[in-house]
Amino acid sequence: MKRQSRNVLFDRLHRGVVYTCMGLTLYGTYMLGTRHWTTDSLFVSQQCEVIFDEVIDSSHKGY
Repeated sequence: MKRQSRNVLFDRLHRGVVYTCMGLTLYGTYMLGTRHWTTDSLFVSQQCEVIFDEVIDSSHKGY
């Protein structure tokens, strides 16, 4: 194998590895973001339920 064709082969392999690492990084960042968003939205919805229940309970105490 010629020296230049070996370099071209290694360049292509290296480019593939770099693109794979970039893709995995983007995918992992996306997954962490959706996990954080889901956790926060569940927490907020639970807080809203508690506040709503307290408002309903307090409004029924007056009757």
